Amino acid sequence: MAVEERGSVSRALGGRIVTKIAIGAASQFGGRLPREIMHLVFCRLGGLRLGEHCGTMRTFSQIESKAIFMERTQITLKDVANDTGLSFQTVSRILNGNVEAHNDITRERVLTAARKLGYRRHSSARAIRHGRFESIALLLSEVPHLSLLSIRLRDGILNALATRENNLILARLPDTSLTSETRLPRILRELSSDGLLINYNDAIPEKMIALLKEHRMPAIWINSTHDVDCVYPDDREAGRLATRHLVNAGHRRIAYLHWSSGHYSQKHREEGYRKEMEGAGLEPISLLTFDIHRTFSSDQKGLPWLIGPERYTGFVCYSPEVASQLLFLTAMFGLRVSADLSAVTFADEPFSFLGFELDTVVLPYFEMGQEAVDMLQLKIEAPNDPLPPRILLPKVHVVGS
Repeated sequence: MAVEERGSVSRALGGRIVTKIAIGAASQFGGRLPREIMHLVFCRLGGLRLGEHCGTMRTFSQIESKAIFMERTQITLKDVANDTGLSFQTVSRILNGNVEAHNDITRERVLTAARKLGYRRHSSARAIRHGRFESIALLLSEVPHLSLLSIRLRDGILNALATRENNLILARLPDTSLTSETRLPRILRELSSDGLLINYNDAIPEKMIALLKEHRMPAIWINSTHDVDCVYPDDREAGRLATRHLVNAGHRRIAYLHWSSGHYSQKHREEGYRKEMEGAGLEPISLLTFDIHRTFSSDQKGLPWLIGPERYTGFVCYSPEVASQLLFLTAMFGLRVSADLSAVTFADEPFSFLGFELDTVVLPYFEMGQEAVDMLQLKIEAPNDPLPPRILLPKVHVVGS
């Protein structure tokens, strides 16, 4: 359209359209309006005719096209349907995952058009239609050791969500928020999630548990023992497996090495160790080893269990950190793992430290993440129905196997 035709087009651009242009332009141009759009807006609002007082030489059609683009940045299902020539219903079914009723050619035709146009599902509109956000939140404490998140656990959660085309929201909150009667409910509402995975597994505030129950948010506890709605490894069985492995290797003096931990696994692994030792007719002993390399590094008399005549030859190590301390001491005193002693630890993957490997009771953290998502889906469907705990079995990994 030429500039000479400005009068009729200027009259057609009513105040409502110009206002729309002004409001939408900032978001499309980084908060700064292009010169031509500024001219159009101010000329129209000032009652002036474009070209006489505003100085721009762009045509109205150019400006109108840019304005229309600004108002239509969201590609819709209707746009994809128009591009493919297929019905809205067909496109909607395919892009929402219901592909069984359509052949591969039709499905690929729709997906190709959606990629070309840059179609993205409108999550807010979908949430309104279906009553779901299709997202879940993973709740963590701000204190790192209270919410340990291993790579295997994370991958299990993400893999399970990917099969459902759901999203994950990470929420790391201070205890003051998790125990506040006013702040916690507001936070839960604002997470825009359908349910919670709670990876808060040590020193859990009782108030937090009570508030979550009170507000009936669908939630599953990970790696934490509760009467219902939780998933965790069978650490008693893990303790038995580790001890049985050493007994079967011929060891008779086997010690349980640990450090101070409030997590349930400390108690459960030691219980499994003691039960297996007593079943084999052997005497159990539990040794606290926190910072043992600093405490005893220059005092060999403090380590009769490791270097004395009545020393132990088999060790069940509560964690990889404890196993690392034991390896430090063996190197200090010239002992060799396998030749002079044997050790087993617990981890979510086979243990390796500075080239040293140990037999490991592998805890099913990947499977725990998957199970947690499965359980949460059931809770979202029926939030008032309690789910029995799911207790997952570990297995022994032997070095070289």
